[in-house]
Amino acid sequence: MLQRKLPALGLFALGIGTAASSLLGPLGAGVIQWRISPDMEDQLLGGDAVGLFLVAPVAVIAGLRWWRGHSQAAALALGPALYGIYTYFVAILLPEYERFAGNNERAFPLYLVLLWLSWLTAAAAWHELGRQASPQVEPRLRRMIAVPVNLVGSLMGLAWIGQIATVMGGDTTQTGYLDHPTGFWLIRTLDLGLVIPVSLATGIGLLRGGPLAMRATYAVLPFLTLMTASVAGMGIAMLVRDSADATVVFPAVLTPIAVLLGYLTFRLLRSGPAPLHATMQPAPPAFTRIEREFAPTSEGSRS
Repeated sequence: MLQRKLPALGLFALGIGTAASSLLGPLGAGVIQWRISPDMEDQLLGGDAVGLFLVAPVAVIAGLRWWRGHSQAAALALGPALYGIYTYFVAILLPEYERFAGNNERAFPLYLVLLWLSWLTAAAAWHELGRQASPQVEPRLRRMIAVPVNLVGSLMGLAWIGQIATVMGGDTTQTGYLDHPTGFWLIRTLDLGLVIPVSLATGIGLLRGGPLAMRATYAVLPFLTLMTASVAGMGIAMLVRDSADATVVFPAVLTPIAVLLGYLTFRLLRSGPAPLHATMQPAPPAFTRIEREFAPTSEGSRS
């Protein structure tokens, strides 16, 4: 019984930790002072607001559904879990520790724990989703999802490649690059090396009706929804605080895209995996691997 509840507890902890991270930073108490530029801090405020008011509640709701054995819990959990992997990995590596004053290194244990919780809950959710009846997304919804997923991935890729080409050509006068070169390279490496290829592969696979792409959609679409909302929040915060890089176009384009992705995520979850209220099983790979390595495996440990 407890083994089955562990992912739910992980999601509760992830939601609470995400909210605490936002409230301890410049959005709240200001206990965590980031070693980043003022313009980057403006972006952080927007991202923290989305983390507090959107990501944390979704994680807690997913935890409640998992606790109750709801069939959609695993799919709902993947969004905040993958968002956490990306966000807290960046949180640790983004600051320029020798360049800016601050104390965010004192919060390293918090972000490390949140990173652990994120990938553990993501692994548990992916395992549980694989146990359930093969996710089938009806053709019309597949096309509705595939188009914006491919569009977001393509536009992001073109934008990043263009900026990198400019820097490689010797022009390092871009405000974003001069302001925070570590952040420039870190974000573009993660996006071009992982996020964009996976998004495009999922979008193209959806159009072809591939079963793995259908399963991956439950991870990719919620993640893109939360990330797009976060970036839109960053753009709004930059406008409010009159940041040097602020532009109306940025949030004006991303906000409706985030709303569209959110709507499609809702539709996807509504049409999601077959109900397994009575058969939802523990997710051993994520939370009980160590225990299984050092303890005998009983015949009843698998269903």
